[in-house]
Amino acid sequence: MTLRADRPTQADREIEPPGLSAPVDLSRILTVGATYHGQPVKSVVIVWDNGRLESELPETEEESGGRLANRILEVLRASTEPLQRKSVAKILGYETTTGRFGTTFNQLLSAGKIYHQDRYYTDDVSKFPDES
Repeated sequence: MTLRADRPTQADREIEPPGLSAPVDLSRILTVGATYHGQPVKSVVIVWDNGRLESELPETEEESGGRLANRILEVLRASTEPLQRKSVAKILGYETTTGRFGTTFNQLLSAGKIYHQDRYYTDDVSKFPDES
């Protein structure tokens, strides 16, 4: 799939993603890759007043074998105490706990690879405070 920033489709014009009230900064797209409606974007064409950029994009984390899940687990393993979900997201460079991060986090939780108590999460239940 190729995403063309200079020619939005009719669907793009009709659907405004929730929470987008300001222009989207595309500066990171060339290093982290992108998805569009769940599909990996392979290349982009960005056109602005004084120029044009055509570029292939790197594989997203989903395409490269679930690296995000491993990175979440690494953060939790490295911590000596349970962390809030937003803390894990911030450490990994995510601004929110929704989207790809939230989906992956919930999959790890459902699979029993991470544990939660109140609003805190860990890879090892012994890290939770003893309630005796």
